[in-house]
Amino acid sequence: MRGIIALIFLGLVAGAGCAAKPRLLLRFSGGPDEALVHINDRYAGKLGRLEKQGIKLEPGDYRVTIDAVGYFPHDQLVHIGQVAPHTPITVELEPVPD
Repeated sequence: MRGIIALIFLGLVAGAGCAAKPRLLLRFSGGPDEALVHINDRYAGKLGRLEKQGIKLEPGDYRVTIDAVGYFPHDQLVHIGQVAPHTPITVELEPVPD
């Protein structure tokens, strides 16, 4: 039992010195509001909600996919450096013709 407690304590002490990576706010704009936003193939939310709130990401490279039923999808590679981009990702999806 003492060994388990010691391991838990050591894990907590080791984790205390680790600095959290900065998370920067990526903003969106465009439409339609109900379009789905995926970042690196993971659902991030609807475009309308992310337009209001944005999403926090660590610095790095991301593939952003925005799609909605009846519209052509939009794919974009985004690089987030040590500073978040000031300009939001702006996307107006184009309707698929009938």
